[in-house]
Amino acid sequence: METLILSLFGLSAVAVLGVSAARMLSRRGPRAAQAPRSEREIERDRQSAAVWLCVLAVVVGLAVLAYLFTR
Repeated sequence: METLILSLFGLSAVAVLGVSAARMLSRRGPRAAQAPRSEREIERDRQSAAVWLCVLAVVVGLAVLAYLFTR
């Protein structure tokens, strides 16, 4: 059980890094051609980022707790 939890923890970390890097690289090129973003769009992006950060923290926290409780 410990190996499964550690594997899932590692897989989630790799997935988050991979998705983050892919999104960063894919948005890099078209950004220069776009019009400046409004304050509303910037605020919406901040809120979205905060929500995803909380989701990530909860998933990682649950993986760590599962590992600690199954030890």
